[in-house]
Amino acid sequence: MNVVIKLPNSLNQRVLCFPMLHQLYKYLEEQLEEDEILNVHLLSVKSDIEVLNLLPFHAYYHELDSADLKNIFTVHRACTQIKMELNLDLFISMTESFVDVCFGFFLKAKKKVGFDISKNSILLSNKIPLPADGIAYVDKVYTLLDGVMLNNDTPPRMRSVFSRELESYYDDYQENPYVIVDLPMIKGEIDPEWKELFSLVSGMTFVLMCSKLDPINAKIELKQFIEQLAPQNIYKIFEHSSLIEFGKLGKGALCFIGNWNDYALVNSYIGGKNFVAHHSFPEKDLECFIGKNIAVVTPGVSKGTDKFYNQIFDNITNYINSITKES
Repeated sequence: MNVVIKLPNSLNQRVLCFPMLHQLYKYLEEQLEEDEILNVHLLSVKSDIEVLNLLPFHAYYHELDSADLKNIFTVHRACTQIKMELNLDLFISMTESFVDVCFGFFLKAKKKVGFDISKNSILLSNKIPLPADGIAYVDKVYTLLDGVMLNNDTPPRMRSVFSRELESYYDDYQENPYVIVDLPMIKGEIDPEWKELFSLVSGMTFVLMCSKLDPINAKIELKQFIEQLAPQNIYKIFEHSSLIEFGKLGKGALCFIGNWNDYALVNSYIGGKNFVAHHSFPEKDLECFIGKNIAVVTPGVSKGTDKFYNQIFDNITNYINSITKES
């Protein structure tokens, strides 16, 4: 069975599609006839495509340039470059884009599944009503399975999904536990208020990153920031150039601390613990990820106030101190 899936272009939505991909792969494997092989091809923009390597099943990844997605003519050109079996059984577009739906048409898939939106419907064989606004993104994408299931099958939804097994970034993570801190920026510099966190803890290893900056500038800024920190801890710098390397880093970490972002999302998927320096995150989308997410600021507390920082640092230091005592 040959299957092609056009993934969303944003990293956030791509990762939030993973629960549906887990369910889809499991279902299709169960439908295979004797000696039949399941070949899954994932079409994704080149940016951050390495995140697909976190998926625990085998698939072929095909890079797309932004220029490939301009119109139907560029899609046709891109399809001629894609190397895969021409006998495609199933195509799924996970977006609302007409251009994305065109991939299934030009690749001549037998069954083409997508959202029933205006001219998209012309090219689809299995049209799925677009869910109402307000539904969680994970739930929205799950509805596409209705166009795949045979005989109105409704297999039980997976309660938890998680990444493939990853090697740890540091070999000695068990003997030398560490905490990841993704430091925020304010007024063009790393927020100086965060220096206080490191003065409240002793004997801990902190791996620092600053995802708001590119890796080169982050390394420069972090080196200067570390020079101003309390000396009773060990400080390391993580150059966030690869999501796979970050996944390995998160695998061995006690927790990840920072704002809700793509790194926190990846850490949730691999099963890590996040302390979110805000009062909210998309809880509904994360229900089937095995990671734990904790908001360390209560609703109503204004960002940047003394109470805002006090709640963040109190919650984090209490956790670190409890782990230290257990050790």
